[in-house]
Amino acid sequence: SPEGISYSYVPNPLPPTGLSIISPSSHLGTVSTPIIKATGVMKGEVVRIFSDSACKFEVGSQVSDSSTVSVILRPLPVGNYKFYANSSNIMGTSACSTVSVPFQLGSLPVSPSHLQRIYPTSIQGFISRPEILVSGVRKGDLVKLYRNLNCTEFVGEKISAGETVSVILNPLVPGTHDIYATSSNDFGISPCSKVSVRYTYLTSYPPVTPLELNSFYRADFKSCGLDQKTIEDKMTNCSQLNNGSTVVVNQAEGKIWKLVFKSHSFELWKDMKTKLVWSGDLGTGNWCEAQGDLNSDLNSQCWRSKFQPSSPVAESFCQEDMAIKSSASGEDGSLIFSLDTWKRVESRSLNESWASGLYHEGKGFMGLSSTESSLRVSWRLPRKDEIEASFSNGLKEVVFNGKNSNIWSSTVNSMYRYSRRWYGDASMERTHYAELGSLFSIRCIFFHP
Repeated sequence: SPEGISYSYVPNPLPPTGLSIISPSSHLGTVSTPIIKATGVMKGEVVRIFSDSACKFEVGSQVSDSSTVSVILRPLPVGNYKFYANSSNIMGTSACSTVSVPFQLGSLPVSPSHLQRIYPTSIQGFISRPEILVSGVRKGDLVKLYRNLNCTEFVGEKISAGETVSVILNPLVPGTHDIYATSSNDFGISPCSKVSVRYTYLTSYPPVTPLELNSFYRADFKSCGLDQKTIEDKMTNCSQLNNGSTVVVNQAEGKIWKLVFKSHSFELWKDMKTKLVWSGDLGTGNWCEAQGDLNSDLNSQCWRSKFQPSSPVAESFCQEDMAIKSSASGEDGSLIFSLDTWKRVESRSLNESWASGLYHEGKGFMGLSSTESSLRVSWRLPRKDEIEASFSNGLKEVVFNGKNSNIWSSTVNSMYRYSRRWYGDASMERTHYAELGSLFSIRCIFFHP
């Protein structure tokens, strides 16, 4: 015809042959709308970007004006991606591309929101490597601690497994430290935290105002020594909370007592001269129950099945380990039965579970099976000579608060099978023999160098 025939050839579209990230400049970024470059396309084709290999979940599209096209994606949530593409024209839509490009979208870390001491919990102590709990972080963040507000003096780090992380610091120099923190991930590092926690590393006991015996009122004492992981830290904590809970009986002679533990009516005191730590009052019982001995030559006195179960176990308020009976003799032919060959089990009246590491409050919740190795102490009944030595150092005034008391010792008279008991009154203090079936107060001790 005069007008002629117009014909235009449009080939079937082919999938893009190349994909790359042009913004941001790497495969990691915090920009939620990255720009993907597709190559190997035709002018006029619509190029679509997808987040899956089947090209079902479209995240952006753009009409190409050449053999390449840049596609700005729609806002994406944080996550890991692998992008694919196809192209389309009036002839149809190509298959999904075999090429892809990965991208990890993240977020900048935030500064930690809270720091607190875990160990020791007190603001000062003798631990050079305290443990700090950091809150307000994200899983996978690398949390770093510093001892200055500019976060330049590094003292420890740990990768967080959740929203909190505990960090044991590198050894500190003696003195007061304000600890700050940062968190970092693959996308950056947070500013130094606005919050901090203070800790003073001590190398010697702080000065205290000793309590004189005539002004010694324990009723005002606060609970202390509950969470610390060493005996030294417990004494420091008690000193801090109770205005220097140190009782000086005679400074020149070294007769000094330090509070180790206080909870409800129970207190543990250390005689700094004998190095013995005294328990609280654990209750009343006979010598067999207090000592837990199961020796054939004492069966006539320790006959009750409650206190003397079938061999080889015997209940004891204090001692829980196996050992060999001492052959040492005291004055008047007395024997010291501080140890014997039988295994002990806990006294039911104390509601303890030695195998599970559960101990009476009057023992400061400590014993041979304590979780913390530094608190695995070996309780036992005190010997007659140990009671008298501590008494001369102020046992009555400090441990018994000046009151009269009868307590069992482990020392037994070999002739009469009577045990020494300590007795104190206003005029004189002395030891007496008492039949093993008598009922007296029970206190345990352990040696702490």
